[in-house]
Amino acid sequence: MTELVKADLHNHFRTSSVRNQGDFNKAINMASKRLGKGGIFGVVNFADERYEHFVDQPGYSVIPVGEEANGVYVPEKEILVVKGQEVPTEQGHLLVVGIGQHWHLENGRSLERTLDEAKDFGGIVVADHPFHKSGVGKYLFKNPHLLERFDAIEIHNGEVFSKSESNRAKRLYEETKKASLKVGILSSSDGHSFYEAFRSWTAIKQPELTEKARFIQSLRESIRSTNLETPRQETNSPFGLCDHALDLIAITLLSKVGFKDYFSGK
Repeated sequence: MTELVKADLHNHFRTSSVRNQGDFNKAINMASKRLGKGGIFGVVNFADERYEHFVDQPGYSVIPVGEEANGVYVPEKEILVVKGQEVPTEQGHLLVVGIGQHWHLENGRSLERTLDEAKDFGGIVVADHPFHKSGVGKYLFKNPHLLERFDAIEIHNGEVFSKSESNRAKRLYEETKKASLKVGILSSSDGHSFYEAFRSWTAIKQPELTEKARFIQSLRESIRSTNLETPRQETNSPFGLCDHALDLIAITLLSKVGFKDYFSGK
């Protein structure tokens, strides 16, 4: 029987791109504790290179995985870190998991064009928080033919804890089943702080780590094989949401007075 591991593929760790030395080992230790042996987590860029800065920090020894350094494996703790990017499109946000290091999708284009680029990059496509105000759920209900281009629907997001939105995300997932599409589900933390990260997760089959050419496809297949019966943990983070909102306000104010380095983490 294939081993199941806990995966939390949507985390930012901070609202801004600011990073501190020691973040890498701190996150790995926390993932080892909360996700356990074989745990997988995503570090998601948002118009920045926080993943690249994160994995380049000194700390535990790592082994690159995937043909395009799509992630790193920490053998000492048996933890896998995967790159992601959250992309704002004209119709809402899109989460793309597993693209190559230093590869970046363009922001602000149509959902259809972004899906094309995600496919070109070999990314795993997720409708994250689809019925939040920044989600693509409403557009997908109106354009169901696009669902075949998705690998998963995020049915729980730790910072979007409306039962109504979660139920609508599950209904969107059910639409993929009616259409006989191989689309999975994900429960994610969307952590913008370390105390939020890894508190929500989805159990998936352990992907292939030794054959670089098989890594992304095996991860895609593992995600697609999930369903509403898949073991998962769903934790809401109201304090994290408030902290995230306050940080966004602060970033907006700082940008208006010229503190642009706050965005880049310089």
